[in-house]
Amino acid sequence: MYHEITIKPTSGGFGEYEAGTELSDGWADETDLHHEMAGNVDEMVELGVDEIPEEVEDIRGRIRNAPDRVFACRLGDYWSYHGIVFCN
Repeated sequence: MYHEITIKPTSGGFGEYEAGTELSDGWADETDLHHEMAGNVDEMVELGVDEIPEEVEDIRGRIRNAPDRVFACRLGDYWSYHGIVFCN
């Protein structure tokens, strides 16, 4: 099953991030989850795949327990980071 997770700054700082809690029920299809995530925000870009806006930082390589796919999601003026993970 695929799950959406939060990605947040680590409590220790130093520009590092960590994978957080699961935000979604399990999805059997990763594409369906991706579409659901995109439908809940104003804008969503995948880091390393899409061209990212200036306001977004490419945090890949600085995430503890990093998911395979990392997204920046905008809701209003606020950007947050999310990922998709596979869990049995």
